[in-house]
Amino acid sequence: MTVMPECVQRACLCILVALLTACAIHTAKASGSMVARSGTMRHAVVAHVDAHHAIVGVSCAPRGPSLCVAVDDAGDVISSTQPLGGARAWRVARVDPHHAFDGVACPSRSLCVAVDDAGNVLSSRHPSGRASAWQRAHIDARPLMGVACPSVELCVSADSYGYALTATRPAAGPKAWITTFADLAPRGGWIVPTFESVACPSVLLCYASNGTGYVAALTDLTGVVASQETPVGRIDVVHGEQVFSMSCPTVSFCVETTQNQLLSSSDPTGGASAWTSARLTQTRGSGGLGGVSCVATTLCVVTGGIGSAGYVWVATHPNSGQKAWTHTQVDNHQLYGPSCPSLHLCVAGDAAGNVVAVRDPLSLHGASGGGLTGSR
Repeated sequence: MTVMPECVQRACLCILVALLTACAIHTAKASGSMVARSGTMRHAVVAHVDAHHAIVGVSCAPRGPSLCVAVDDAGDVISSTQPLGGARAWRVARVDPHHAFDGVACPSRSLCVAVDDAGNVLSSRHPSGRASAWQRAHIDARPLMGVACPSVELCVSADSYGYALTATRPAAGPKAWITTFADLAPRGGWIVPTFESVACPSVLLCYASNGTGYVAALTDLTGVVASQETPVGRIDVVHGEQVFSMSCPTVSFCVETTQNQLLSSSDPTGGASAWTSARLTQTRGSGGLGGVSCVATTLCVVTGGIGSAGYVWVATHPNSGQKAWTHTQVDNHQLYGPSCPSLHLCVAGDAAGNVVAVRDPLSLHGASGGGLTGSR
């Protein structure tokens, strides 16, 4: 019997260990479990699901078993019924080729509605299915800037030129949508009417932000929309401080994000004095706040970036100023619009095609620093 020299045995053993280690790392990356081994990301499951594209919006159905649907800047829909399950739990469907999505809303597991930069609405009764489960309706000649669906019988979108679009049967094609010019705020010079985001705390009332310091209260949503706008304070559009996103968990409480500030109010149509500002970052250029989702008036979650890293800001008293917010790094990339369907789950997308899911958002409150963060 031939026996290998001891040095050869040791070399073979080292090669075997290296191969097994490489396989373990590859498997961990595929499932998203590598996050558990990272100190800066110990609070979240990061799943790489979408190569080369930024995931710009997420919506999770508010009731029943989990369903989360994300959209990216290349027309893809990414869905999961197990959002904490890692990369293998997510399915990618090329739904809207050659266009970028600007928002998605899922009022239930049986309806999701997304909007894009070409004035299209994409809807599905089976949003976790294949691309063929989605239908396109061209409803506007301008980019649609967001969508909110307070129920399966009402969806509201807003475009880049001040129009509100509503449908009580959002999956019934282009004729189901009614268009109303609703951005009536005073403006002058080069500033044109434009909505940036929309939020609907009830089927009777929606709020839309025009990005330049005004909020429109939208009513009569099943017909020609009525609009009443109010200033929320000076927002310096020249330096990139226009409103990016809005969340209104109740008719009497709304929050908005700019690049560096969070604006909040317990009386959204009460004028500028009814809004307070909390400066959460001090970034210039890239980075800053990217989106907000409020489960209730007692829990709001903001996503964004500081430099190239992805951060989450959490507050249980979001109307109490800068010190009410704490921040935690959960990703290595800028984070965009989150969706928090309950106190026990928040999901967001990032600039590198990752979905980031947090099992217990309240666990992030106080997990890291508070107050002002960022770099000049």
